[in-house]
Amino acid sequence: MVADAPMIEDALPELMEFMGNSPLVGHNID
Repeated sequence: MVADAPMIEDALPELMEFMGNSPLVGHNID
């Protein structure tokens, strides 16, 4: 599952475009 996942450098620009100006929120991200 994770072995075939794209590298963060490839996925992050698409995620940022999808999120737009929305805040990124995490829960229990210690």
